[in-house]
Amino acid sequence: MARPRSIRKRSFPDNLYERRDGYFIYRDPQSGTQYGLGRDKVRAFREARAANNHVASTRNDLGLVDRMIGAADTVGSWLDRYDAEIIDKRKYKENTRRQKKHHLTLVRELIGEKTIKRVDTKVISDVIDDTWVKAGKIFMAQTMRRFLFDVFERAEAKGVIPAGSNPARLIEVEAAEVKRARLTWDEFKVIYAKAQEMVATRELAPWAVNAIELGITSAQRGGDIAVLQFKKDVRDGSLWVQQIKGRNPSRVCIPLDLRLHVLGLSVGEVVRRCRENVVLSAYLIHHVSHRGGFKPGDPVFHGTIAKAFAKARDASGLKWPGKNPPSFHELRSLAERLYKDQGGVDTRVLLGHKHERTTALYHDARGAEWMVVKLG
Repeated sequence: MARPRSIRKRSFPDNLYERRDGYFIYRDPQSGTQYGLGRDKVRAFREARAANNHVASTRNDLGLVDRMIGAADTVGSWLDRYDAEIIDKRKYKENTRRQKKHHLTLVRELIGEKTIKRVDTKVISDVIDDTWVKAGKIFMAQTMRRFLFDVFERAEAKGVIPAGSNPARLIEVEAAEVKRARLTWDEFKVIYAKAQEMVATRELAPWAVNAIELGITSAQRGGDIAVLQFKKDVRDGSLWVQQIKGRNPSRVCIPLDLRLHVLGLSVGEVVRRCRENVVLSAYLIHHVSHRGGFKPGDPVFHGTIAKAFAKARDASGLKWPGKNPPSFHELRSLAERLYKDQGGVDTRVLLGHKHERTTALYHDARGAEWMVVKLG
């Protein structure tokens, strides 16, 4: 316990001390760090009072005035309402709902104890910078900025904070550099051949090659391919794909006769290959043996498909210096570019995009391919 101040120093602001030589020191009550303020008493008093006010503003101790104006609401208490009144009532898909709950947990851990009306732009900026930007996690920083914007926007709408005071509104996160490499046709051929070799040596299951062939001929996402069924989705000469991604997922009807000429395979031929396994299954991509708790005929999860592709890719010996290696999803971009070059296929419709600008993102090879000048 600190000794009582002398009568002469009882008028001193809290945390301000004077040495014998008349030099003033301020001690931060939170960190214990001492700061020199010089010998000017008036200036030292002013600086100390300002510092004490700042310390008080960062604490969560709530006084009578705070309680009278409703400032006792913490970010955590609002997050409880946001979870029950907004997240649980929005028609999110299960995976999206889990992500939102995870984001909620992160925010609660970072600023849950803070008084919500005292959370300003600097608080949010510091949280995003210190937690994600400085760690190089730009995509996560952008995601959390959007999430925090919605959290405080809903708080405005409910009257929890004053209108126009959303602290995340002015936050800007730098654009993230896309680090995943595109897949070229030559690279695909190497990975495809390696996957076939690994199936022959039983390093990969037969469904791995089927999934790669279905991905490149249909241009569909791995998650959509994983749930395709023979009876439900293969009928009337077409492959009927109910896409999963998005709030209003697209439904794409792909003729089984759609052929990718450079590969020499049609969608229908790939579907028939999926049937050739001795195991009877409702799913196009299915397990053919007992493994990892799965039995023959069970569907193969999207993540397992992606891992099989990555295994063949890594075994191929290909390298992408300075880039993350292409994932199974890059088959979708490559298929779009190949069909575009082939002609006669509306790739926007094939990919299930509502806008051409979205398809243009997939068509961008990100410098992985040469732009060839063609003579008339």
